[in-house]
Amino acid sequence: MTNVDLQPTPELEDACQNIYRHWLTGDLSFRDAIDQMSKLAQQVQLSGHYANQARVEHLLGNMQGRRGNLNPSLTHFERARNLFYQVGNWNGVAMMDHNIGETYRHKGDYVRARQLLHKAYESADKLGLYDLKTMAIVNEGQVLLSMERYDQAYAALNEAFQLYGKWMADTRHRPGVLSEIHYGLAIVELHRPDLISAWSHARKALEEAQESGEQLYMGIAYRCLGDVITALETVPEPDADAFSSDPIFYYQESILNLRGVRAEAEHARTLLAYGKSLASQGRQLLAERQLQQSLLLFTRLDMMADAARAAKAQAEIGRS
Repeated sequence: MTNVDLQPTPELEDACQNIYRHWLTGDLSFRDAIDQMSKLAQQVQLSGHYANQARVEHLLGNMQGRRGNLNPSLTHFERARNLFYQVGNWNGVAMMDHNIGETYRHKGDYVRARQLLHKAYESADKLGLYDLKTMAIVNEGQVLLSMERYDQAYAALNEAFQLYGKWMADTRHRPGVLSEIHYGLAIVELHRPDLISAWSHARKALEEAQESGEQLYMGIAYRCLGDVITALETVPEPDADAFSSDPIFYYQESILNLRGVRAEAEHARTLLAYGKSLASQGRQLLAERQLQQSLLLFTRLDMMADAARAAKAQAEIGRS
């Protein structure tokens, strides 16, 4: 087995990235991107090049996962892991452990998600893959946020912030990963609460998301700003002239960006946050509408832990 056989060919990688990046930036619809990537999958299957097949399955899993189609995403990631394993591409195996763990996070299976993300973290450490090690600890931090273990989440995200400097030369992923780190730290500070620190991290999350050029990260960052402004009620100095003090603006911007790439899982999370914000402002009817939409979307996507949160928020409005 030659080293070339372990890796996707440069030609295949270029073809995949051309499709994937155009989809991320909204220049290509989800349907067209899936169609083009699926045609690539058919072509490489005929070639018998396992690493090429694994790479296409990997990106199909990413696309389905970002759309919120979690079961198809798992299927693609598991196929990719098996193919990488067959050729002895341990970097690829570790990445798929990470992605499968991240998918279970979205499904609300936090125990399995943490196990797989920690496995990916340890593999990445042994292989010297600082980018993967960083992403694994970032997403373990996100799991801990979902479990409301804020001190542990802070420790994980702070470690990620320290780690990213070891691979900052890889500018393809840096702004997106930094945006996720700042988003997570903002949520931690929001619950401590240290609202000024939460605002600082939320603002940095948006700056990094804008640098990445990816609507997914921008949608998440705008939602974070909405959550922080809901708590603050007004933009702190010296940013008051540059940012709106209306949280609705940020939730609407979040929805606009997430719809642009049909990121339905994150869209549902924004609807939930939007509904909670409206409820805190005493706008109960509008809040119920957003929460009901989020509940329906979470249920359709089989995101049952998030669906339970939406149902709880609805019930709290009913009791108020």
